[in-house]
Amino acid sequence: MKKVFMTCYGGGHVRIIEPLYHQLKDCCDVTILALTTAGDYLESKGVPFVRLSDFPELSTSKSISYGEQLSANMSPSTVVPYKETVVYMGCSYAELVEEYGEEGAVRRYEESGRQVFLPIKTFRFLLDKFSPDLVITTNSPRGERASLIAAKQLKIPALCINDGVWLIGGGDDKGVLDVAQQNLADTICVCSESVKDKLLAECPESSATIVVTGSPAFDFIKKLERKKTTVERAKVILYADWSLPVHNGEHNYPDLRDELREELNRLALEKSWDIIFRPHPSQEYSYDEYENVKVSLPSESLHNLLMEVDVVVTSFSTVGLEGRVAGTGLVSLENTIFSEMGSYADLGLSTGIYSVDELEAAIESELGKLKVKYALYEGIASEHIAQIVLSQA
Repeated sequence: MKKVFMTCYGGGHVRIIEPLYHQLKDCCDVTILALTTAGDYLESKGVPFVRLSDFPELSTSKSISYGEQLSANMSPSTVVPYKETVVYMGCSYAELVEEYGEEGAVRRYEESGRQVFLPIKTFRFLLDKFSPDLVITTNSPRGERASLIAAKQLKIPALCINDGVWLIGGGDDKGVLDVAQQNLADTICVCSESVKDKLLAECPESSATIVVTGSPAFDFIKKLERKKTTVERAKVILYADWSLPVHNGEHNYPDLRDELREELNRLALEKSWDIIFRPHPSQEYSYDEYENVKVSLPSESLHNLLMEVDVVVTSFSTVGLEGRVAGTGLVSLENTIFSEMGSYADLGLSTGIYSVDELEAAIESELGKLKVKYALYEGIASEHIAQIVLSQA
């Protein structure tokens, strides 16, 4: 039976690994190393896992001393055991000291915090201990990246799953682009043909095999049933609203949200479209003046709603990506502060607009595309990835 070692952080990363575990558990010997908050999530789902603190060999007097010092300056966590925090911080910092010396480690940690962690030796120890046939992780930095580097050093095949559609992450996350450039994974799984094409264009010399599988984090959306479109049914347009900063300190961006809402309110009346405004959960909002639209509250099921939606309109919200997974069209507001991080239109996933005057035509264009299959990818991602795992020697 093939031995698979998976590691992940919490948030969106563990939501990729957990569905994949269920696909592999009956045909592979699977170990999941849960980093930070991932353990709390896996425990809630009844999925077995190990933590760094489960291995006494990692709890050296030096690493524990470092970990206790660093943890003393951190707010207590309700989801990560204190012992785990100490071991995670201590092992990572001990390797920083080993590489740069005490003064160098202090300087780097003061400048960048945990962003400087890359505990490769820790993961070499774990991979030596488990002797897996394959390492699987996402494109997160620090621990996940260290697992890929350790696997490469030990000549263990590795598979990396891109956690969205962007090639570069935020903050210290160099993203899947760096994984491809450094040849850290034998296989890279991405969400769409356009993402694959962009990655190949950016890394033509990469040795990785890039495969369109989709993301297991979206498996639950794929398993929902879309409402069938009929001639009689009004088209449903969802506006995924978001607070939109207009400047980043260097550049000012136009704030078109009021104009966009007014135009959608007009189109609801003139085109007889069912237009739904959905605010971001953290957003303050009032839609009282838009009498022709409906409102979906954040407390209502977004994913059930997407099964009825024909086109999503948004600037950068993940709702747009989830809509494309569900088979909706997508209109993206370009030239916003979020454009610095990425563009759905540049990836070929949406019709981008730069002014409200372009909105009606963009929606019509996306509605036209729905006459053919328009989902971001076909099938269930965890099933696709499991097939890749089982097909490898």
